[in-house]
Amino acid sequence: MSLNKPNSSPVLSRVLFLAQRDEYGEFARYTADLAKAWQPATIPTVWIEADAPSVDFGDIPTETIARFNSFGAAKLARKMRSLNPQVVVSVGARAGQVGASAARQAGVKQTVHVALSDLIYTDYNLRRVIQNYLRLRSIIRHTDRLVFPTYGNRYQLLLRGWAPEKKMYLLPATFDSRECPPDAKIAELKQIDAIPASTCRVVYAGPLRERARLDWLLRAWSLVEASQRDAHLTIVGTGPCERALRNQASCLNLKRCQVIQPQRSFIEYVAVADIVAITSLYETHTRLPLAAMGCKKPIVAMNSDGIREALRNGKDAQLVEVGDVSRFASALMELIQNPQRRSELAQAGRDRITHFGPEAFQRDALRLLASLTGTGGAP
Repeated sequence: MSLNKPNSSPVLSRVLFLAQRDEYGEFARYTADLAKAWQPATIPTVWIEADAPSVDFGDIPTETIARFNSFGAAKLARKMRSLNPQVVVSVGARAGQVGASAARQAGVKQTVHVALSDLIYTDYNLRRVIQNYLRLRSIIRHTDRLVFPTYGNRYQLLLRGWAPEKKMYLLPATFDSRECPPDAKIAELKQIDAIPASTCRVVYAGPLRERARLDWLLRAWSLVEASQRDAHLTIVGTGPCERALRNQASCLNLKRCQVIQPQRSFIEYVAVADIVAITSLYETHTRLPLAAMGCKKPIVAMNSDGIREALRNGKDAQLVEVGDVSRFASALMELIQNPQRRSELAQAGRDRITHFGPEAFQRDALRLLASLTGTGGAP
């Protein structure tokens, strides 16, 4: 893809990205996408936490930082002064908090925070409410621009009145369909899985965490199995709910279901699916639905934050109300027995993925850059 320098934006001497580690590399991946989109008009540098999953940053210089924490703000500020960036972009709540503090100390002109973390959704006790409030308010107060990959996170801040709208910018995650495995590779992967060719494969691939509500998916699957549909469910991922999910599958006596750890990339599990199932309470980056659409896979999902903006009910996905296990099972069964409908949803999803492609991401990312330099209109 050709990345053309925008005529309206002057070249910035340097932009520094702070990428916090996370289990599945979403923070690093979003950082890489944004840094590459800005690269023709800037001199980007990435500081990434140790042990972050490997992500391709191309020829952008990267440096490993032990950890972003409040005790290291002064040290980080000294490093920033030597680099002398005009803009600091943080991805992740810890990176946002320490990065905003260090940037102030270093005299950085502009700070941007990408709200990819799920702090706004995890106020499940008083201590957590206070902790999240203080961290988010600190980031918001000392950041010039807040970037949201989904409407959901943006809406939550609007609902609370914590940040002015003029600070907010929506920049959805991107997905390049060229990442999807070719047909020959998919055929090879299906043979490895040893699931009969006539069996409809239903797949979830992602974090095994409470917010994924995979307990709902297993309960729905028990209804699918009771209907004697010829289908198999694979839940692939790692996380704190892994053991509980295996125990639940055993208690439900599920015969055509497996909960496994990934042995290959998540996109390869999506590519062999006939249906992708998502029961998440919310999504902060929409990676799984985008991958499913890019690989031409129909989707059954809960109509939750981060899902409803990526998917259109009845066009490229079947969406059901959050927590409606019975309806979710019915939606799965309808698609399992209707290959033609699966094909229609899959094609519509593949057409829609262009709205989240690299070209669209680059265009919107450069608009954000122009607004930071004062040469473009406010987003």
